[in-house]
Amino acid sequence: MLILRTLWLAPFTVLIMMGVAQSADSAPLLDAPEGEQSCSIEGWINNAAGRDVEVRNVPRADATVVGRLPVTRPGEDRYSVRFVVTGSNTGWMRIEGASDRNNADTERSVFSGKGWVPADAVRFQIQSARGFAAPDPNSVRLVDLGDDWATDLGRIAQVLACRGDWALVDLVVERRRDGRGGLAELADDDRSRHRAWFRGICGIEETTCDMETVDVR
Repeated sequence: MLILRTLWLAPFTVLIMMGVAQSADSAPLLDAPEGEQSCSIEGWINNAAGRDVEVRNVPRADATVVGRLPVTRPGEDRYSVRFVVTGSNTGWMRIEGASDRNNADTERSVFSGKGWVPADAVRFQIQSARGFAAPDPNSVRLVDLGDDWATDLGRIAQVLACRGDWALVDLVVERRRDGRGGLAELADDDRSRHRAWFRGICGIEETTCDMETVDVR
């Protein structure tokens, strides 16, 4: 029944639902949109860089630095800096309202104004099982993880763009449900990487967001 229900979906979808993995090293083919996009999502700083993230006045690497956002380093008992994302432009995200308010005791200096950071400096949860070829639920469905959210079974390897309440990401699926309903790690060869547009963006790092489901079967 599961195969019959998913035959109409895109090839990547069928691969995930049938358990056949696309290599995690394979190159995603979906292009990010060109030019400036408007969106309204929330997120937190990607701490993987290991150093403060510079906020620039325009989306260019040589633009003026208007502020910095501190990262949370390994061993630090702190949540990440959170902010609102209002747009994207060719590998950059426009942010504002950054805050360290989730940390009761902190001396970190946080720039809360408006500016641009590299798109991959942004992270969030995805409370949706379905990814699409465009920021439109009527476009081709590329990912379908059944009843599991994308960031339950996978991790965001890269953030590329946003539009409206959607975000374009590279998602690596690296876990599955075991026979008892728990999560089990997939072997490296069974992990799969997929680029798709997702809704259900949750900018709360420590718990889930209280939102209505965006998934419709």
